[in-house]
Amino acid sequence: MMYGDCGHGSIVLMIGIYLCMTYKKEAENPVGDFRYFLLLCGFFSTYCGLCYNEWFALPLNIFTSCYELGNTEESKGSIPLQWQPSQSTKPDGAWYYPRKDYDCVVAWGYDPVWGLTSNNLSQSNSIKMKMSVIFGVLHMFMGIIHKGLNGIYFRQWAVVIVEAIGGSCILLFWFGFMDLMIFCKWFTHINIYDTTRVTPSDPTSDYANDVKSFHMKSCINVVINTFFHGAQPATPDEIGYLGSVETQYHISGALAAIAIIIIPFYLLVIPCCFRNPNKPKKIYDDGGEIDQVENMEPNLSNEGGNLPINHDNSGRNSGDIDGSNQLIQKQKGNIKSLQK
Repeated sequence: MMYGDCGHGSIVLMIGIYLCMTYKKEAENPVGDFRYFLLLCGFFSTYCGLCYNEWFALPLNIFTSCYELGNTEESKGSIPLQWQPSQSTKPDGAWYYPRKDYDCVVAWGYDPVWGLTSNNLSQSNSIKMKMSVIFGVLHMFMGIIHKGLNGIYFRQWAVVIVEAIGGSCILLFWFGFMDLMIFCKWFTHINIYDTTRVTPSDPTSDYANDVKSFHMKSCINVVINTFFHGAQPATPDEIGYLGSVETQYHISGALAAIAIIIIPFYLLVIPCCFRNPNKPKKIYDDGGEIDQVENMEPNLSNEGGNLPINHDNSGRNSGDIDGSNQLIQKQKGNIKSLQK
């Protein structure tokens, strides 16, 4: 999502296609092992580049724009109302591109007019970051769902309850709620051509939609205020996305508190309450550290009897050390047989 560019993505895509077409299993080619990874990265980077209308960081006007990019007839004195790329220099003073229709929607992706504005970088980074957060939360939630399904299949109910359900609550209550605010912000109706004043009787007051747009804080600021400002708006004139700003912060604060309560159970229940009693323990001798596997068959000699126990001068049981070595060798043999 952050690497969306038709030019750069098409290069990676062609490399991935070349590796897939020329890959031979018999030949040792470490780069070829990543052929599908490069193919998919290049494909989705090209796709996102079409959505962003970018070719090597240059804006493309493939699917037309909702703004008049070529009309330069209107002017205000000596200052043109708009500027087009064919002009050698930008005009001094304020200039803009008039919108064709308030209800106009670009046929595909990002309107190319933003590539000609002074705030292009902040606007494009905002769109890319929001898209990355949405798809990132979706991918993580899919991973948690898979973990829960595996837990149901293997009847690991503690994993299903603690890690799958608890992890879903933590993810959705924090970042899922932020994704919800992103969608609510996108669907908030703001008419930039509405000339209604905040105070209708005062012709010098600000436009109502300008005030509405200015006092809607970014989604990340709402999350920050939830944790560091006691789930309260930072400014008294802040406007919320989900109804009133008080309702928005009450919901955000309640979800954050529930997630914080779940975190200790998510981290401690499985390690503390479901420890494996058959986990190998460590014993030590002069030669270093040795893994001693418990609950194994005690009779390892060819005769089926117990291993002999001999005491050396240091008081150690040499038979125990030899038995441990035999256990280690047996475990290595079992691992090799499983690998075959």
